[in-house]
Amino acid sequence: MTQTLVDASLEAHLLTFGSLPETHWPNQDFDPPFDGGVFFEVDHIRSQPQRLTHGNGERIRGIMQVTIDSEKGAAVTAAEGLAELLVDHFPADMTLTAGDETVRVRQTPAIATGFQDGQRWRIAVSIFHETLKGSP
Repeated sequence: MTQTLVDASLEAHLLTFGSLPETHWPNQDFDPPFDGGVFFEVDHIRSQPQRLTHGNGERIRGIMQVTIDSEKGAAVTAAEGLAELLVDHFPADMTLTAGDETVRVRQTPAIATGFQDGQRWRIAVSIFHETLKGSP
């Protein structure tokens, strides 16, 4: 199992999100919509693996952060609604397959307080996940 497979399984599930807006994927070129519309920005935050025992088992945790970027003003309400829908799309204890390993959403995703960034409004949704690797 590689972290790349974990990232890919989470991103594949995000692709099933109904009416997915334009999305800025990690390490990809992206031109924000000129109409001022909403878009997602995806980042993966990795943590240090935790050894479970003196054997080979490890717990690998991370966060997929999806930032909703919208026009400030009227679009803020739409962005907040999208954040709530993202939380519903990644429920706690949901499992996904990454190669021959299982990725589990550890808890209900967290919606951060929105903030203004120039003429844009940004809200981050953090999706906490973990994978158990090897045998303890």
